[in-house]
Amino acid sequence: MTGKEKERVIPITTDARTLEQRRKDMVNNLERKQKGASGNLAKVDGKPPCYHNWDDEVNRWIQEAYNRWNEDMGRVTRNTFVLVPQCDFDMEPLAPFGTFEGFDYKPSILARMKQQLDSLHRQMNAQPHLRSGDALGAITPYPPNGVLDFLKDAYEIGDDGQLHFKVRFDVRGFGPNDIEVSTAKNRLTVHGKKSTCTDKSSSSSEFSRTIYLPDSIDDSQFQCHMTGDGILMVEAPVKAPDYQSLTFDDKRQLAIKPQAGTDVAKGATNKGSQLALQLTGVYGPSVLQDGETGRKLHVEIPVEPGFTSDDLRVRMDANCVVVSGKKNIVEGSGQSQCSHVKEFTRTYTIPETVDTFSVKTQLKDNTLIVEAPLLQSSA
Repeated sequence: MTGKEKERVIPITTDARTLEQRRKDMVNNLERKQKGASGNLAKVDGKPPCYHNWDDEVNRWIQEAYNRWNEDMGRVTRNTFVLVPQCDFDMEPLAPFGTFEGFDYKPSILARMKQQLDSLHRQMNAQPHLRSGDALGAITPYPPNGVLDFLKDAYEIGDDGQLHFKVRFDVRGFGPNDIEVSTAKNRLTVHGKKSTCTDKSSSSSEFSRTIYLPDSIDDSQFQCHMTGDGILMVEAPVKAPDYQSLTFDDKRQLAIKPQAGTDVAKGATNKGSQLALQLTGVYGPSVLQDGETGRKLHVEIPVEPGFTSDDLRVRMDANCVVVSGKKNIVEGSGQSQCSHVKEFTRTYTIPETVDTFSVKTQLKDNTLIVEAPLLQSSA
């Protein structure tokens, strides 16, 4: 995509179902597809620790969706984006962000997001009644503090059983003809305009919201659906994910399995293989300069001997990286044999929320290395 290329408008499809009903139908249909493909929902219990299969992950995701339905719907509601009155930030909805190349392009998108987020906080502090209700401009979920915090919950399984990027916008009070959804490299904008005419006067109000799109998204495949209860659902598949390294944790958030150092060494001669990450000898998070992205996060985590890369998971949360390990230990033999589970969790605060698919993670000897580009400036 070149710097002169214009944004593409994504068509909106209306759906009479509510957000919850649409989600319920998606899970039910996905369950039927999985049963039809395998004859039965596969059980992951009893599999050896190193066993990993995406079908098992999908089946477990479906089961947990039923078990934690209310919790899931609460999370979806909290993560719904709210449109911001256009007059609150003196910028046109399609104002230039600069060229698509260079270190300043992505930070310019984040600066717009920060401006809109600050506007929402001011609205809610000045007008508490906006925290609920169906009126135009009402704000039900309280906006998060970090502009990239939404990334920790943005990846879910789609109705095709593959991983999708999903975001939702509260557009209650608008019709499908009042809304325009457009996308360009690394950004998506929802713009709404509502006009009211009477015998004596006419008025119009404009609302907008821009969000950052990670490089991992196939933005040519975006789909938009407006539900009967006024939620705009926007989703696109993830480009060629490595499903063998992906899993979902107990909270159904996406996590990744690190590469073993030996696997990295074996693939070093293959074109496109991930390069070996370098140890600095300093445990914990640090920020390093990087010629490709400007700045990058580097975290080194000590791992107890006996844990392998198959036993470890790395998950990105709001302004933190969470590393967990779980290993079944069998001791003794015969009638005196016993087993127990050894596990740990370590959480490290980092400068900003990181997109899961930008993360590189490798286990070298007894040290886990996690690296990812940082998007926001150091200022």
